Amino acid sequence: MSLATKLLQNWAVLIALGVIALLPVYGSFMPYVEGSIWPVTSRITVISVVPNGTGVDITYTYTKYRLCELVGYSAKVAGIDTLLVPIGEAVGLGTRGLGPEAPRQWRLVAPSLANTEIWVIHRCSPLWLTATKIYG
Repeated sequence: MSLATKLLQNWAVLIALGVIALLPVYGSFMPYVEGSIWPVTSRITVISVVPNGTGVDITYTYTKYRLCELVGYSAKVAGIDTLLVPIGEAVGLGTRGLGPEAPRQWRLVAPSLANTEIWVIHRCSPLWLTATKIYG
């Protein structure tokens, strides 16, 4: 029996090989697709925006829908990467419980929230990260 015949008889191996072969192709856009279809968190509800000397301090709350490990945050103002840092107590990476979250405070190094997009990055799958748009 040839190798091709053996592979055709084992369809699960073919599917797994197909997924592995396509990983470089879908790995770059899959985080945004999954985050749009099956978000990890809700959009944020902004409680306050206070200007400071280097940008704005944002206080917000949100709801977590899925148990995924937090990897990081990404913020862009008018398409340009900008700094988003926690205020006060450091917000650690890892996994939080499901449901409503206590208000969080972050400093956005930008003059306002206008033209701002904020994304949270989680690990929900061993194959790719999940990017959920929470503002913008």
